[in-house]
Amino acid sequence: MPTTSTTTATTAATPDAAAASIAVATAFVAALDASNFRPRHGSSEDPAAALAAAKSRLRALLHPAFVHVVLPSTLRPVQPQRDRDDYVDYIASTLRDGYASFAARVRLAFASHDGRHVEVKAASKGVSATGVDYGQEYSLYFETARDHDDGKVKIVRFEEFVDSAYSDRHLLLAMVQ
Repeated sequence: MPTTSTTTATTAATPDAAAASIAVATAFVAALDASNFRPRHGSSEDPAAALAAAKSRLRALLHPAFVHVVLPSTLRPVQPQRDRDDYVDYIASTLRDGYASFAARVRLAFASHDGRHVEVKAASKGVSATGVDYGQEYSLYFETARDHDDGKVKIVRFEEFVDSAYSDRHLLLAMVQ
């Protein structure tokens, strides 16, 4: 697991860098829908193929040097930083196995003047696999960079600020049901 984000990626330096960075950040939030990680209801799609396709779509938004950080740092237990592959595996299994339904939506997004940094206010709503209603508000911070391999703007750092008190209560409810 990386402990710091060190990247030599170039910035998203184009006239529409802010728009490109906001687009990748909002596409990322939209991808965090539990239904993306399992076959469509009533389809004959192979569950492993549905999961692999969803993971591939999510991975395509993330820079090879990607790092995910959960904040606040006072959250217990402390969440590990995750690189791209660890994050994709973690979020895919969490959404597929931990939720009967889950979707996040962007409420507000804006970028820095250079387009490299995006702040997103988001909200989620869902039902856990144990039947507990779930919903949370988030402050999400993204740093973007152009991927040298394909030239696309991708997320290189994702800082996720969660409501730690709500998360603790939700996890406790899920464990006792």
